[in-house]
Amino acid sequence: MQRDPLMHMRAYFDICGISARPDAVSIWTAQFVRAGNRRPELLRGAGHPLSVLVDWMRSRGYSNTWVILPHDA
Repeated sequence: MQRDPLMHMRAYFDICGISARPDAVSIWTAQFVRAGNRRPELLRGAGHPLSVLVDWMRSRGYSNTWVILPHDA
């Protein structure tokens, strides 16, 4: 589905693991429009530093996305 340029995008993070090194992470991007929602992309990976995740979001136009972190972030 295409994104609605007038609505905010949200990125929901799920961070797996509790160690000091980078662990598995999933990022779901979503947009809530009227009665439905749109989920354009999903990223899953393991062992990536934060800079890789930020670059992924920027390269896909998610610079102004609201980021929702889990309670253990």
